[in-house]
Amino acid sequence: EIDEVLSPREHLEFVRRWNVISFKLERSKHYISLSNFDQSLYYMQSAHHDLRSIKKLVGAAVSNLSPMMRCEKELAPNSGASKTTRVLALFALVVAYAVVMSQTHEDSPLWRLCASRRKRHKIKF
Repeated sequence: EIDEVLSPREHLEFVRRWNVISFKLERSKHYISLSNFDQSLYYMQSAHHDLRSIKKLVGAAVSNLSPMMRCEKELAPNSGASKTTRVLALFALVVAYAVVMSQTHEDSPLWRLCASRRKRHKIKF
């Protein structure tokens, strides 16, 4: 919430400016409906000035923030996320083992498959 990061004085200024902006936008809408474009433009430009002030206030408040991460609830040891992670890790280990073994043993099926493709495509290592 914005009121948690702003000081009381800044929060009061923020609320006041926000209310003024909403008033000015309503007035601008009113004058547009009456086809009084000059008056509508005046209120829009004035609202833009207040919006820049609000942007400065919020920017100053954001610069005082520091990121913090925390878990709301610990995952159970047998949760679905940990099972998926275990399966993926096991699969990665099997693939890594197969690649290492195929590079060291020329009679392995993976080595023969790669060798046949190299011959077909004339790839040299």
